[in-house]
Amino acid sequence: MDIIAQIKAWDVQVKILFIMREEYLANVSAFEEKIPDLLTNRLRIEKMSTAKVKEAITGPCNFAEIGIENEAVETIIEKLTRQGKTIELTYLQVLLDRLFHKAAQEQKGDNLQFTQSLVTSLGEVSDILGDFLEEQIRQFDNPDQVLDVLKSFVSIRGTKRQSTVEEIGNHLLSLNKKQDKGALQDIIQQLVSIRILREKDENGRYELRHDALAVRIYEKISLVERELIEVRQYIETAYENYLKRGSLLKKEDISYISIYLHKLYLKKEY
Repeated sequence: MDIIAQIKAWDVQVKILFIMREEYLANVSAFEEKIPDLLTNRLRIEKMSTAKVKEAITGPCNFAEIGIENEAVETIIEKLTRQGKTIELTYLQVLLDRLFHKAAQEQKGDNLQFTQSLVTSLGEVSDILGDFLEEQIRQFDNPDQVLDVLKSFVSIRGTKRQSTVEEIGNHLLSLNKKQDKGALQDIIQQLVSIRILREKDENGRYELRHDALAVRIYEKISLVERELIEVRQYIETAYENYLKRGSLLKKEDISYISIYLHKLYLKKEY
């Protein structure tokens, strides 16, 4: 607030533009006591429509004098919306970066062309985003710990699942990989900032931004880890059934679970 006080004391007109994600907007209210009209003039940037996404693809290409087929544009959009209704712009950037480097390698001369066949040759979006994920993990000082954290966001079927900080911590303990809560929070926030994880929801749960990321992480989960994940999810489902219908575990269910109980760190209510 010191810099704000200095600016207000200056005998000049000052305009400041703040750009932030919507989930952080509530934190700004703490400054309204000093600057009552802070949020008076604000603009919400909506998710991009398909037409705007097309402009985001063709605009830079035109500026850089890169040719691009209409079919190539449609294929790019189809790849990124196959598993969702909206396009994550970070992943659009990743795909276009891969496309540019592939075109530069395969095409001679300065007149690059983004063709439909070139886009198709990139493979599935799961491969593209999987490579992006591995590149991001390698940039951490503790890549193995980061991967262990990411494993807690994958179900036994290889799809994404939501997790709280407590659940992530318990998952790590089950793998005999205890993590300091502060360090764990730092890893999670870094994963949020590079768009691997979504911001936590109103229930404090985080999740992967794309199912394609879950597929690549699942490939790195060992057989022993998969067994623990399966048992954990079995217990979670059984507890939900108990709350809904009062149904209890059968004797054979308890026998199955008991083999793994000493390795699992579960919520107290379980």
